[in-house]
Amino acid sequence: KIKNAPWRKGISRTKILPPDFKATVDIMVTNKRLSLISLQNKTAVIIEDQAIALAQKQLLQNLWKAN
Repeated sequence: KIKNAPWRKGISRTKILPPDFKATVDIMVTNKRLSLISLQNKTAVIIEDQAIALAQKQLLQNLWKAN
C-alpha cells in the first residue's frame, strides 16, 4: 500500500515500476528547479535553471506516457 505524503497532496503522481527497476534517487521538478536527492548517500543537487528543469520535465512526461 502506497501512502502519499500530505504536503505533496495534489502535486505529485505515483506510478509503480517493474520490480527489477531499482531507483535510489528521488527526482523533483518544478518550473525553475531540478532536484536530485539520494537518501542512500545523503546527497542532494539542486539546479536552478528553467531550461534544464523544462527539459527534465519533458523527458519525465514522455517516460510517463510510454508505459
